[in-house]
Amino acid sequence: STPLDDYGIVVCNIDSTNFKPYVQLLNTLNIPWVLFTDGDYYETRTVKNKKNEDKQERIYHIMATDSEGYYRGNENIEYLLVSVGALNEDEIPEDYSDQDKLFRKNGCFVGRYTLEVDMMENADEDGIELLKTIYNELKPGGQEMQENFEEAIDDKDYWLALKKIDNNISKGRFAQRLANDLMLSLVPGYIKKGTKAIIEKIKKSYE
Repeated sequence: STPLDDYGIVVCNIDSTNFKPYVQLLNTLNIPWVLFTDGDYYETRTVKNKKNEDKQERIYHIMATDSEGYYRGNENIEYLLVSVGALNEDEIPEDYSDQDKLFRKNGCFVGRYTLEVDMMENADEDGIELLKTIYNELKPGGQEMQENFEEAIDDKDYWLALKKIDNNISKGRFAQRLANDLMLSLVPGYIKKGTKAIIEKIKKSYE
């Protein structure tokens, strides 16, 4: 593991997806940066509005199925990179994995769902056991509450597991406790790649 402080790297939570002014400022000041954002996977379904007309409705907080899905995170980054002049619209491929590669070249690292769900999906057996242990330490209720959480995570219903964390403990409190024992297997690939990329950018800026 590499302490980011060693490189003068600051993690800034902007608490939204309005990245444009930050990117413009950092570019103007010639400060190296990378950007992390949720993939926010969603699917669509057709519903009727009040006028009985068909309209498309987005369904979030679901695990990917065989249905055709979309990524709001990719849509946000496409808008960002085009609006700051880094890419032209006709340069953006349709395939999401190709988009991710192109976006990473431009300093933008996009997850699949949201960070916590991506961590659960990425985790190995030891990582899952750690999540269960921390939930057991922090939960306010009895054994049934623990069993319900473990059932959700074992069934790979990670959105339900996250909901139980948020409702019964709070994501912030859980994250603070997890940070004490965080293992590499819980860190999603896009976070690893982005961290490596910003360190390389910093090293080059020193040359």
